Amino acid sequence: MLVYLGLQLAFLFTVPDSLLGHGWKGVDFESPFGQLALVLNLHWLATLLYTDAVISPGGSAYVGVAIDAHQDGAPGADMY
Repeated sequence: MLVYLGLQLAFLFTVPDSLLGHGWKGVDFESPFGQLALVLNLHWLATLLYTDAVISPGGSAYVGVAIDAHQDGAPGADMY
């Protein structure tokens, strides 16, 4: 929770004032942390964030399928 709060505060306090000239509608929220990394010239971090955004859903789906398969097979293996 503290890490998440720290990331949110870091994002809010590092957005350049030039982007907020017309309020928050001037900021594109498609990928706030990725875009913030690009604004701060941290291209390696932006690449890592965008790559993780592509790979992570597949890993989560793989884990979900494995858990479902285990839960479906467990009642048959526990012959009580």
